[in-house]
Amino acid sequence: MELMKNINYKKLIRVIVWIIFVVFFVGYVKRCAEIDTCLDMGQGVWDYDQNICRSDCLKWTKETGCVPLPTKNPQGITK
Repeated sequence: MELMKNINYKKLIRVIVWIIFVVFFVGYVKRCAEIDTCLDMGQGVWDYDQNICRSDCLKWTKETGCVPLPTKNPQGITK
């Protein structure tokens, strides 16, 4: 019981809130870095629905989704 009296609850709550903030902030920065790497390196477009970098899309929008890259048939004609 003596230990419970010596705990500073305001300080404990403040530390817990900071830990939660840091965890969410690190996750946010990590996701932003993944999106920027995908776009800046020319690897493709970012699919916000699946949260992946797609190299099979010309562009991706929320309205249309993935707009596929044009494909060439054996004669070299773009479809």
